[in-house]
Amino acid sequence: LQGYFLQLTDLLMSHSTHESLQIRNIVAEAIGRLTAAFPDDMTSLLRDGLTATDNLMLATVARSVKFSGSKTKDIATLGLLTQSLAGLAANADPEVKKNALEGLMTIIHNNWASLKGELRSELPRIEAFALQETAIRKELIEEVELGPFRHKVDNGLPMRKAAFQLLETLFEQASDNIDLSRIVETIVRTG
Repeated sequence: LQGYFLQLTDLLMSHSTHESLQIRNIVAEAIGRLTAAFPDDMTSLLRDGLTATDNLMLATVARSVKFSGSKTKDIATLGLLTQSLAGLAANADPEVKKNALEGLMTIIHNNWASLKGELRSELPRIEAFALQETAIRKELIEEVELGPFRHKVDNGLPMRKAAFQLLETLFEQASDNIDLSRIVETIVRTG
């Protein structure tokens, strides 16, 4: 693949903003698998993708971490990914946040033993990000009319599920480095 690397990455990044979710998911998986195989070569692409202004590109590159976080063992790449994903807490798009939370969960679940020292300083940010996204956001709930009935659709549900999964992973992997009482209180009140 090394001979075709630039062509592959250009093709993938050009389709990372495609309107079809299925295509973006395939692109994310391909980027993730390339990151696991070529972590040094993919670092600049990931950095650019996770700082992009286009929410579709941000969501696609954030989702790629789900596919590379368990296979990538390069500490520098994992540290960059963790910092970048934690920084996406300020983004307003629910898909970007869901993919960032899932990426963080994958990294922490699979690499906590080797990243413990590097991630300790990032844990408060990661924990705050997950706790912030457990709240039900009324602006993401829409009412759909189904004949004589009204049905509520919660577009924030996937994001909240990802936040609770990240909290569970933090509890399992890093319970000595997080505020357990705050997490338990959040789970009891909103979970």
